[in-house]
This record gives sequence, structure tokens and C-alpha cells, in this order.
Amino acid sequence: MNMKKWLVVFFLFVTLLCQAKQRRALLVGVANYPEESGWRKIHADNDVFLLESVLYNSFSVKSIVDEKATLANILTELASLQKATCHGDTVLVSFSCHGQQMIPVGDGEPDSLDEALIPYDAKVKCSSDYHGENHLRDDILSTCILKIREAAGPNGLVIVLLDACHSGDSFRESFRDSIVMENYRGGYSVFGDSAKTARRTARRIELRNVFRITKSDNLSNVIFISACQSHQLGYEYQAKNEDNKWYGSLTYAFVKAYEKDGLNNIVSLCTNIKSLIESFQKSTRQSPEFATTIDSICEIEKVWGVITDANTGEVIIGANVKVKGTSTVALSDSMGKYNIVVNMGQTIEISNSDYITQSVLVGNQNQIDIKLSKDNKVESNDSDVPLNWNIGILVLVIVFLIAYYIWKKR
Repeated sequence: MNMKKWLVVFFLFVTLLCQAKQRRALLVGVANYPEESGWRKIHADNDVFLLESVLYNSFSVKSIVDEKATLANILTELASLQKATCHGDTVLVSFSCHGQQMIPVGDGEPDSLDEALIPYDAKVKCSSDYHGENHLRDDILSTCILKIREAAGPNGLVIVLLDACHSGDSFRESFRDSIVMENYRGGYSVFGDSAKTARRTARRIELRNVFRITKSDNLSNVIFISACQSHQLGYEYQAKNEDNKWYGSLTYAFVKAYEKDGLNNIVSLCTNIKSLIESFQKSTRQSPEFATTIDSICEIEKVWGVITDANTGEVIIGANVKVKGTSTVALSDSMGKYNIVVNMGQTIEISNSDYITQSVLVGNQNQIDIKLSKDNKVESNDSDVPLNWNIGILVLVIVFLIAYYIWKKR
């Protein structure tokens, strides 16, 4: 009887343990590809070590790096992660590696390309003995993440970091003279038969940072964060003020944003990631991409533009740009340019001491140029100053003449 009671207690404990919300992370990094594979070496191993250093206190972390990060091992670890995940868990999956565009399997989409992450055992070129079987295609990864979302349930959260780049060599050609390719991820030719790749074009470029994924009642929320958009290369960032090592831009930005407030405010986390990456790579204009089911993130966009005088066309320096009802403020710079993070549906107010304040409702546009009109009241007050002086002088002269006339009469 006592044994039965202990068994009941044990099973209850195991059940409660599984129901408790856990944080789990799978970190995948491939830095040192085999020479015969054709891929450049990158600093993905630094990404994994950096993430481990900030996650180990609050996450159960599993890392696979370089030769351990084959396609088979990656799929095995993703399956294990799915089995370990319970309802309400928070799951982080990070990939730091190369990326490549590919001919779709089955040739079902004649004018588009798939995207793939590059495990340790994948090769850069299609050949008679390699047809892309070790590439981690986006549809395979999506299926794995979907299963993890099912395991995490509606109260869970899945975050996927993609510190890779899928842009092709057409982009690389245009920047060949201005970049050092060793510090970039991506830039390789489309994978596939040469006769087929010649007829393919890259996915249509959409100059947006945030894309919406349809919610489902039985799935967790999800955030896919890519280091760059499909037409950009993924630049590696050198932390010169710290350890002087190179990291993937997304990984480094995620760590810095995570150190501020963890996962307590997901919107703030994503906003900080975006701001940091864009500040790292001003010359290349690299900008991250978010795909998510979370409405508040879907509404985040950075609005930018130029503020000018409506009459003269001259730029206005130091104009105040504020998101109405918040403390978010920006100032126009020496070129009249401003940028500010604002949600769709919010209003920005643009003001300057010499101009009439203007309010603009933010829609789905990213660029909003502002033309401010002069405040007539300010102008009239300024123009009245000389007139007031003239009247004052005239009154004094009249008073003096009257006083002189009275004095002479005496």
C-alpha cells in the first residue's frame, strides 16, 4: 500500500514538473566549414558562445557547433526539443551559419526560389553527387518549428533567430569593390542545375521589416527574426569596445537587447534589436526582418523622412517629432532628417518654435516627409517690433515739442 502511494506521489510530481513553464534553447552554429564544401569560414562559433553566456542562468541550453551541426544532427535535436517541450514553455532556436537560395523541390514554382540554411555537411554547388540533400530548406525548418509550437501550446512562445543570409551573388557583384567578403554571410549563387537557375529570379523584394503570421488557437506565438532582408547581405559586427571579436549582427543585437530586460517586454526586445542592427551597419543599410503572430510586434515600424519649410523648401534643423500620448521623441538632424519608432495607427506631432505644429496619422508607410508652414503669429509679433519702436520715438518727440512750446510761452 505504501508503495502504491509513493508511485502516485511520484507520477503527480512528474506531471507537475512537466506542467511548470520551462525555458529551453537550441543553439546551432557553423563557423568552420570543410574546405571541400566551398563555403567561407565565418564567426558563428562566437555567436553560440555569446548566447550561452547570457542564457545559461534562465534556459536549459543545448549547443551543436561545426562538425556536430550536420543536417541529420540538427533535425534530431529539433525533434528532441519538441519532445521535451511542454505547454507554456518558452523555446529559443538560434541558427548562425551561411544561407543560400535554391531551386524549389519538385519544380512547382517556376519563377521563385526557396531559401535554405547551410549545415556543416552541405555543399555550395550542385553536382553529379550532391543535389542539395543536406541543405536545411525553409519548408523543412518551418515544419519542425510548427511541431515545437504545438508542443508549447497557446500559452507558450517560440523565438527563432536566423543569423544567416540568403541573398545571391547578384548583390555581391554590385558591392565587390566596397566590402570585405570575409565579414559577410551569404552572397553565393543560387543552388541548383545551371540551366534552371538561369531562369529563376529572387523572391520579390518587400521593403518591410515586419510580416504577420496567422494565429492558431492550439499553437504558441512565434517570432522569426532574420538578420537581414532577402536583398541584403548579413554583416558580421566587431565588438571593438569589448572583446574585439566578430559576431553575427543579429546575435550580438539580441544579446544586448536581452541583457536590458530579458523577455519581459517582447516588443521592446524587437525594437532594440532593430535599432542596434541598423546602427551597426549604417553604410550597408542592413535591417532585420520579423515574422510573427504577435499583434503588437506586427504594428511596429520605424518611420523616417525629411522636414522642410513649406515655402522655401529649406530643411528645418532641430524640429521636434513626438509620438502623441507617449514619451517617444526624436529631433531632425542637420539635413532635416528624422526617424522614430511608431505603431501603425498612432499619430506623430511635428513642431518647431517658428512653425505651426502638424499632426500626421501613421498608416502602413515608412517614409513621411513633412512640410511645416510658418506661424503667422510669430512673424507678426517679430515684424511689430520695429513699428513699436518707431511709435515710441514719435510719441517722445511729440511730448518734447509740446513741453518746449509750453516753456516758450512762459
